[in-house]
Amino acid sequence: MYKLFLCLRYLRRRYLAIIAMLAVALCVAMVLIVVSVMDGFLRKVETSAKGLFGEIVVDASSLSGIGRYDQFIATLTGEYRLSAKFELADLSRTDQGAWRMTFRAKGSYAHAEALVGTPQPKREASFPARATLYAGRHRLADVRGELTIRPNRQLSLLCQAKLAPERLPKDTASLRPEVVYVRVGEGMAEVQAATPVIYSYGLLRVGQTYTTTVQVCGIRLPERLAVTDMESGLFVQAGRGDASFEPPLELIRRRMEEHLQAIRTALRREQARPAGRRDEDLIERLQRSQMRPAWSVRVADGCIQLRKRLEELTGELSAEKTKPPQRRDKQRIEALTKECTRLRDELDRILRPPDSRVILGLGIAGLSFRTPAGETVRSVVPLQDVVLSLLPMARGRLPTTVSPNTATFTIVDDASTGVYTFDSKTVYVPFERLQALCEMDEWRDADKPGVVDPARCTQIQIKVKEPFASGEALRRVRAKVRRAWRDFERAYGPQAASAGVIVHTWREKLSKFIGPIQKQRTLVTIMFGIISLVSVLLIFAIFYMIVMQKVRDIGVIRAVGGSAAGVAQIFLGFGAATAAVGCALGLVAGCFFVRYINPIEDAIAGLTGTRIWDREVFLFEEIPNQVEPSVMVVIAAWAIVSGLVGALIPAVRAATMEPAEAVRYE
Repeated sequence: MYKLFLCLRYLRRRYLAIIAMLAVALCVAMVLIVVSVMDGFLRKVETSAKGLFGEIVVDASSLSGIGRYDQFIATLTGEYRLSAKFELADLSRTDQGAWRMTFRAKGSYAHAEALVGTPQPKREASFPARATLYAGRHRLADVRGELTIRPNRQLSLLCQAKLAPERLPKDTASLRPEVVYVRVGEGMAEVQAATPVIYSYGLLRVGQTYTTTVQVCGIRLPERLAVTDMESGLFVQAGRGDASFEPPLELIRRRMEEHLQAIRTALRREQARPAGRRDEDLIERLQRSQMRPAWSVRVADGCIQLRKRLEELTGELSAEKTKPPQRRDKQRIEALTKECTRLRDELDRILRPPDSRVILGLGIAGLSFRTPAGETVRSVVPLQDVVLSLLPMARGRLPTTVSPNTATFTIVDDASTGVYTFDSKTVYVPFERLQALCEMDEWRDADKPGVVDPARCTQIQIKVKEPFASGEALRRVRAKVRRAWRDFERAYGPQAASAGVIVHTWREKLSKFIGPIQKQRTLVTIMFGIISLVSVLLIFAIFYMIVMQKVRDIGVIRAVGGSAAGVAQIFLGFGAATAAVGCALGLVAGCFFVRYINPIEDAIAGLTGTRIWDREVFLFEEIPNQVEPSVMVVIAAWAIVSGLVGALIPAVRAATMEPAEAVRYE
């Protein structure tokens, strides 16, 4: 009992103990802040990097690419992507009020072989299927049905959809399934989704003067959204699970109005600053940047009006054509047809077809900038045209001289992944269009009519179900995918890949990117840990002084029967209590600072005009401000151990004193 009494007495009355507590608190708070911010930064980078590719990546090891990619994806997911152009063959109403629709198309040899295992089916075969139903460019519904393939490779899709009559287009010939997914097997239980991707390099030209080198990424939307985190980084289509290269014009207009208002708010804030602290260059850039969103809003309004007028005229034309022959007005039909053609041409001139649209990486230099407060200001906006020039890969068979393929695209969105090195160079285009520009589409030998080289991609990205998405489980899935590829390659040989592929996890693929950041975090943590050893030395010095001041007390305790171990426990308990109180104060202060680190940084910037976290460099909007409980536990344990270590030598010194000498000590 006397040990606890003396420990508390020393703790309350000694200013030296208070200094030791403050030293521990400062070290704990400092380490907690540094580790939390660095861990948060690394987590953001890892999350963003993981969202680029899915969990597993199948990479072509050469320019020859990966062939029969849809067929290999079908072995992983159990669904084959059928991109044939279906036309409506029959439309009727069922007794339950649903519309019964039959679509027909001609399948290719590749489709037939993927579905039934041979280029020329010998008998009819049926498969469960699902598709998204469109009327022109308007999405109607997701439907399920049955797909039948006949010996002549004729495809027939039978499905039902509960649609109100007014939702059906007046021109029913515009009804079509966008892409049909056919269930061909069970697939891998661990795989959730997969998609092919093409990567190439080219020149991006904006206007007549600005040109930069970019990485061009060919993707399928919305298929890619099921594999990566691209949806969360989109500007126009953020939060839309069906993002595509043809977003609604109304949505583009609304986003541009919001962006214009944000620019004006930033401009007013900057103009309201005192004259000595006003950034005139930023004000000028913001004033110039207002013009582009305003222009985009006007163009979107014009396109919306053109489209409404076109829909009205198309309805009138359809109504006129459905009249009995003797009542049709041929001159009116001719005039309506001519006007509809003119409006379509005008729309296509302003807003190019879906395969000629592009999504820009938000970080491409010169196309946007960030204000010191973190707002992104776009100098290039949706509905603006850009030109891409690419060198054809030609499956690695490049001639001596190569002529670039050049195409004009309309911007419809921009995307941010949170990884600057990726956002600053990447442009997204429709998969099939980039495939054609890179000459990686299906190739037939003119001299050998029977020789067909399938279309190719450069990468297959795979999304793994959550229970298998990390650690050893993910590595087992990777090994399983490798075995599946080896079996696929043995079955199709060079048509699958002429130079092999590399199958790796997202962390293995990005090891050169994430590894240095992890090492930096470890190095900074070690440095601050070494600096924090000052608390150990400070506790040692303070406790040694306390021991030397309390020599007579120690002698009295030993003289009345106190043991050496008991004396040592007094000072060890004193050290542990000092460290515990200092640790608690440090944890509270550190958690408070991390939680409010962004407002604190804003306040410092407001007072000094200098920002510690430069938002023009980092694509993260805020400093990471989350504290992990496990980090708090480790730091608390370290602080208490440091207190015990610092008090250990003084405690031993006190315990080894002889009572007679201690009592006589002056």
